Amino acid sequence: RIMRLVCADIGGTNARLQLWQAADGAPFAALELVKNIVYPSKDFTGLAQLVTTFLTGCGVPVPYAGESIDACCMAVCGPVENEERMCGPALPEQPPSQWNAHKSDLLTGDLKDVIKRAVLINDFIGVGLGLTALDRERDLVTLHDVPRNPQGPMVCVGAGTGLGEVYLTWQPTATGGFHVAWPSEGGMTEFHAHDESEWKLRQFLQARDGHVTVEGVVSGPGIANVYTYLLSERGETPSLTGGDLTKWVAGQALAGADETCVAAVDIMLRAFGAECRATALRHLPSGGVYVGGGLAPRLLARIRTVLTESYVTDSVMGDLIKTFPLYAVLDDNVGLLGARVRAFRQLSE
Repeated sequence: RIMRLVCADIGGTNARLQLWQAADGAPFAALELVKNIVYPSKDFTGLAQLVTTFLTGCGVPVPYAGESIDACCMAVCGPVENEERMCGPALPEQPPSQWNAHKSDLLTGDLKDVIKRAVLINDFIGVGLGLTALDRERDLVTLHDVPRNPQGPMVCVGAGTGLGEVYLTWQPTATGGFHVAWPSEGGMTEFHAHDESEWKLRQFLQARDGHVTVEGVVSGPGIANVYTYLLSERGETPSLTGGDLTKWVAGQALAGADETCVAAVDIMLRAFGAECRATALRHLPSGGVYVGGGLAPRLLARIRTVLTESYVTDSVMGDLIKTFPLYAVLDDNVGLLGARVRAFRQLSE
């Protein structure tokens, strides 16, 4: 008998779905990829429509006609309650938040009996679980090299379109144990300035937006926000907006072609390092602090110096911080890997 799993990482822009299979009872490492498809999230109005489209593309009949999927895990951008339903606000830039998604969408209607087991998880829970299964030699870059406790707590702070955070704790079992990932919306907490430049940045964003979250500074849009602030100090405004501005500023900074762009990226990365440091103090992650998200591989050259220095610089708790290793995550599909981990775990529950 062949065991089959479906996993997905569904963001505001793209929905990535995969079908995996292995012989019944085989270990996780034996899973083989059968199909990998990426869809625009905006093309769908709910989980059932998305998964039905994917399964049909894989040759799995819907409604049920004798073939089934043993377990399914959907990692979605937004808060999820009890691995059952999305519970956050509906956001225009995040189509999945408008779906009122519930795991029952995958177990009823035309999908009844097609999918045997299903869970929903937050996309950053997927990232956390993915950390437990990635190839550490291939997919990680060590930024602060100190001994790591493989069974210790772990945290990941990931910046991309937004700022995601997750922490993991060790769950012992009779045969060993595994890490459990816990949800967080730490990226939406209030941004705290650490120097005069950040204080002026905070005042600028507060006056413009009425609020200042960590995500508003530490993210792709955060780069644009910081650059816009720096130009405002000279009485100027940027000619680009949104994602186009972020890409341009990051590119100019990495090339060393524009001093203001370099300054904007460095301010963002110092704040990123400070958030990693604060998260480490909350969870004491002897298993490591992981810098994730889409910006990590792209800005790695600056992360190695600017973010790392910010992470270890603490006049009060610096000696403690320096006992926690720091890594950059290079695999931008780590969330999808984590969804596969969670789908596989369902088989033994």
